[in-house]
Amino acid sequence: MAKKAEEKIKPEDLGVHVNLMTDIGFNKIFDNKEVMFSFLNKILEKEGGVTDFQYGNPERPKYMIEGVVGIYELFCINGKGERIIVEIQVIPQVYFRNRITLYTKELFQERIIMGKYRKYPLYSINILDFCISENKEKQKYISHSQLVDSANKNKACGNMLLIYIELPHFQKELHELNDLLEQWIFVFKNLHKLDSLPEELRNEVFEALFEDAKIEKLSSDELTKYKNNLLAIEVVDN
Repeated sequence: MAKKAEEKIKPEDLGVHVNLMTDIGFNKIFDNKEVMFSFLNKILEKEGGVTDFQYGNPERPKYMIEGVVGIYELFCINGKGERIIVEIQVIPQVYFRNRITLYTKELFQERIIMGKYRKYPLYSINILDFCISENKEKQKYISHSQLVDSANKNKACGNMLLIYIELPHFQKELHELNDLLEQWIFVFKNLHKLDSLPEELRNEVFEALFEDAKIEKLSSDELTKYKNNLLAIEVVDN
């Protein structure tokens, strides 16, 4: 695929910044801890915040197409020991919620075996370039799910939270952004379309991300992988 990517994707087609919805692009967030802290803390809005984390082993399901999905396991350090799974996905899947729920439950079961399920919550953050809900309301781009008792609606498992961010549902323009969360979603959706950092987004975190995400800073190997990422997305879209 490398030769085919080189032939189909020319330098002038790449723009200035990487697409964050690719493995190579998403790595640019994980490479800088301060950038990652900003993203995690705004998405989770947890008491005390995430102050440090360690990477677990990335999981790549065999049925996924190379370059169009990234799954990262993080072990957070903030005195509470939470575990966070972050996934980016551009392949539409009819039963995506089912897969994520089952996958998260498997990880939660591991925690039960380890005797840590009461003490350490488990979070699943899923950033999607497709819609899994029928909600057409303009601002309903993020949803939070937990297992509940169908009769009384009480939480059946309070230590497991699933978060879904559906980028197509996010329709705000740059001048309409109200807070850091909306800024992050805008950047996920549009970074690769921007030549420079807009003044509306100017802060230390986005300054660092826009600099790190420049395509000119990719190594030769990273550039080849990134082109393969883009080609894989094109194959899926077509």
